Amino acid sequence: MLKLTNIKPISYFKANAAEMLQVLRETGEPYVITQNGEAAAVLLDVKDYELIQEKLALMQIIAIGDREHREGRYDTAESVFARVKKRGLPVNRKVYSVMFYESAERDLQSLFDYIRSHDSEKIANAVVSKLEEAVSTLRELPERCPFVEIANTRFDQCRKLTAGRYQVIFKIDGSIVYVYAVFDGRRNYGEVLRDRLSKHSP
Repeated sequence: MLKLTNIKPISYFKANAAEMLQVLRETGEPYVITQNGEAAAVLLDVKDYELIQEKLALMQIIAIGDREHREGRYDTAESVFARVKKRGLPVNRKVYSVMFYESAERDLQSLFDYIRSHDSEKIANAVVSKLEEAVSTLRELPERCPFVEIANTRFDQCRKLTAGRYQVIFKIDGSIVYVYAVFDGRRNYGEVLRDRLSKHSP
């Protein structure tokens, strides 16, 4: 319940706005602002306002579900997932082609060779398969991947896909994704470049 001291006329609010906001921040108790003797507005903390909005949104979500329940508009989970899988990509979803630069292919081959020689061919194949699966996701919404940033400098021409401990650096050009590099994310770009130059001419 509001305290009587928290009901203020608009003239008081105009003259004491800063003080009222300070009290509001400290106590969290809202004010009712009156005009011509009638309640005209409520002044409340922004966090309380956001909580109210979240509660209202959830109540609306529940209300929609309850209405669909009354109308019999529901189905089993098995049927829903089956329909979603069957539909596949929406017609209007853009699909990208994914291309590897030769240097990126050499990165992948070097990674495979390193893992095979230090662990086993089975593990090397497993890592490459995981990378293949991750790179295939770039066919849809590659824009979801963040731009590459170094010391707060963003490189707008390239983005980064993280696949476990591995990194895939790429750019989007029209409807094509071009892969610049594939490497172990524990390495920095200087190490990747030095490794390339030591094995292959640019």
